[in-house]
Amino acid sequence: MLSSSRIPWKSLLFLFAWSAPALLFAQGKFTVNGRLKIEGGDLATTRAVVYKDGAKERTITSNLNKFSLDLDLNHNYVIAFEKDGYVSKKVSFNTKAPAEAIANGFTPFDFAVSLFKQYDDINIVVFNQPVGMIRYDDKTGDFDYDTDYTKSIQSQLQQVLAQVDKKQKEEADNAKANEGKAAEEAKAKAKAEADAAKQAAAKAKADAEAAKQAEAKAKADAEAARLAEEARVKAEQKQQAEAKKVEPPKPPPAVVAEKPAPKVAPKPELRKPAPPPPVCAR
Repeated sequence: MLSSSRIPWKSLLFLFAWSAPALLFAQGKFTVNGRLKIEGGDLATTRAVVYKDGAKERTITSNLNKFSLDLDLNHNYVIAFEKDGYVSKKVSFNTKAPAEAIANGFTPFDFAVSLFKQYDDINIVVFNQPVGMIRYDDKTGDFDYDTDYTKSIQSQLQQVLAQVDKKQKEEADNAKANEGKAAEEAKAKAKAEADAAKQAAAKAKADAEAAKQAEAKAKADAEAARLAEEARVKAEQKQQAEAKKVEPPKPPPAVVAEKPAPKVAPKPELRKPAPPPPVCAR
């Protein structure tokens, strides 16, 4: 949620403050070192918006996993950490401090913030206010959390965080169940694909064997047809040869020149005597 670590070294600064004007100038700033974590996500599209005395001063969008800011003293700062789909959180820094404390300098303040996913059925109105308030502590002479403020919102934060933990556990259980279901589905799918591949291979083998047999049959039929045609041609040639032995071919008839007919002298025409005149009876 939000944490800090303190390294007491302001006494060392106090020993050298009187002889180091440049250091005194640097002590006019209050350095904060922040770390941002996204629960169940990454830092993409995450931003830190810095408000100074209620006005927006700048927006940081890179290297939010580890960053440093130098805050001017005697001002009020609010850093809002935001990411779409996640609950935004704010951290308040009141940098007002006594002049003698400023002369001594301050220890850099380290803190961490984590953002969790937003759930529609969880009331997050408590996060409209800062989850932590850092101010000057007279007892320690340095900046630290305002414990009174932390106590005032602690019960509300715990209620919300308990609900968030329950939701996150439910999501983790559902994710685990879905992973198991997905694994079973993947296993069943792999088996089905393996069976389909096996059947496809068997079908391809059967088709190849059928094609091979069809090719062999076609080749055998072609060979049989060729042999039949050769037999037919041989039989025909044999028949023609035998026919030539029985009836040898006749020579073509000789051409005889026709002799002219002998000339015959015409016979003399013989005239027959005239018949006698008929005899008349008296």
